[in-house]
Amino acid sequence: MKKVSILIATAAFIGGVFFVSSCKKDDTGNPVVSLKNDDAAHNRVTQFSAATYTDPGATATDDTDGNLTPTVSGSVNMGSAGEYTLTYTATDAAGNKTDAVRKVTVDGALYIASYTYTATDYPDGGVTGTPWQETITPSSVTNNKINFQRFADYNNGIAYGTIAGVVITIPTQTVTCGTTPVARQFSGSATFSSGFTSFTINYTEVTNGTTATGHTTYVKN
Repeated sequence: MKKVSILIATAAFIGGVFFVSSCKKDDTGNPVVSLKNDDAAHNRVTQFSAATYTDPGATATDDTDGNLTPTVSGSVNMGSAGEYTLTYTATDAAGNKTDAVRKVTVDGALYIASYTYTATDYPDGGVTGTPWQETITPSSVTNNKINFQRFADYNNGIAYGTIAGVVITIPTQTVTCGTTPVARQFSGSATFSSGFTSFTINYTEVTNGTTATGHTTYVKN
């Protein structure tokens, strides 16, 4: 009789453990990932301001596993203007995963605008030109956009360009400029020299239906 009681008690205990275990709630909650210093000061950096980008990082917590360490994928090239993406991923023990994204802008406009340039224009493939001092300013609204104060050596030739990587593009735009103001349409492009000390803009100008070409060299002072 005693053995029967022990067997019944043992079976009841095992059944209870199985019942409690089977009722345990599954871990279906995703971790929460928080970006550190996710602000303009850290997400927009000046091209060449450092050899490598300093990543502020991220933290992650999970309602079951507590603190987690996110992994990060992606990179930022401080030598090339543009927008980069860093993705932080946190995964808990149950396999639930959360991603958080940081967008980092390497702003070439800020880098270029930190210098003055000696500019010389050579219209229509000429080999002589009169140099002037050019101050290039960055746009306060658009990343990687720069403003020229005297484009193609025209008075009031306030044109603009955009920077991507090592290339400056002069989008097609109409500027009223010159000693006698006339509407002129400009377009063109340039590629930085090795070391980013100079660039030459090859441009096309359309004035009163007449097309001309030229190039302007910019050498960092």
